[in-house]
Formats: sequence, C-alpha cells, structure tokens
Amino acid sequence: MVFYFTATGNSLYVAKHLDDELLSIPQELNKTNRHYKADRIGIICPLFEFEIPALVKRFICDSEFETNYFYVVVTYGCHHGGVAERTQDFLKSIGREANYININAVAPGATVTPAHLANKAGEQPGGAKMLEYSRHFVYFPGPECDPMDQANACLFLASDMGKHVKGQVIQVCNGAFL
Repeated sequence: MVFYFTATGNSLYVAKHLDDELLSIPQELNKTNRHYKADRIGIICPLFEFEIPALVKRFICDSEFETNYFYVVVTYGCHHGGVAERTQDFLKSIGREANYININAVAPGATVTPAHLANKAGEQPGGAKMLEYSRHFVYFPGPECDPMDQANACLFLASDMGKHVKGQVIQVCNGAFL
C-alpha cells in the first residue's frame, strides 16, 4: 500500500513502480475514517522547502497505520537539505517511526522535453541566451537523455538493488558533467 502526493508527476511515477495499491493523499484526506492496514505502507511525496509537504504531515498525523514496515520516499531535484532527519524528527514528535528513509538524488543533464526542445530551437523566451551561457560551464557531448533515463535511475534507487546506496547524487547526463 502506497500513499502519494505529487506536484509534477515524479512522485506518482515512483509510486506506480513501488506498489500496485496506490492511494492519493489529497483524496484520502477527504475521508473521515483513515485507518489503514497492510504488511508494508509507504508514503511518497516531493520535497517542499526542505520538508515533506504540510498536507502530507497532516495526513500522517490524522491517520492510523497498522503495518510491520513503514517507509517514506521523498523525491527532489537538486538538494535534499537534510529532509531525512527532519522527517524522522517529525515522525518522532507524533510518536511514530519510519523503518526506512533514504535520500538520494538524480542529477539530469539535457533531457528531451518540450521545454528543452523549445530552448534549443530558440522558441523559448531567453532560451537561446540560457543555452549560450550554460555552455561556459557544461561540456555537452550529446545526445540528449530520454526522460526514461532519469526515471530508470530513480527506480533503481527505490528498488531492492539500490537499498544500500545512501546519500548519493547519480548523474544521468550522458557525460555532460565529466
């Protein structure tokens, strides 16, 4: 059983690959009886201002979880800001504990997205200037990465294969930052 809150879709994507039983935290908050029982219960959410979102905290506080294994996965883009420690402190403050919290990052390089393609074509306001500026700092051998390249790195980190990878930044950039 996985509860998720997503802003851009990244947390939902990760949740879909961790469990078949997905429950949206905003939808669950509309229910009056929130008692959940499963062998494993997970919370998947993005990092907001170096914390798990207030909506997710409220859901955890106001829900009952009956499980042998409770875990939290926080997705983020660049810097985790110590969210694992703050999440564990929050859980302890309400008398709960996670069996597993892990913080890793995937640092993407140029990725084929509509925004990247618009920048490359000069169709995005300021995009050509941004690309020219970034060439001073980044070696870009090409070709661009597919969004699935980053997604697969996230799945690896969230899977049993990545369970011993802790506090790492995995660069999925086709050598752009070598």
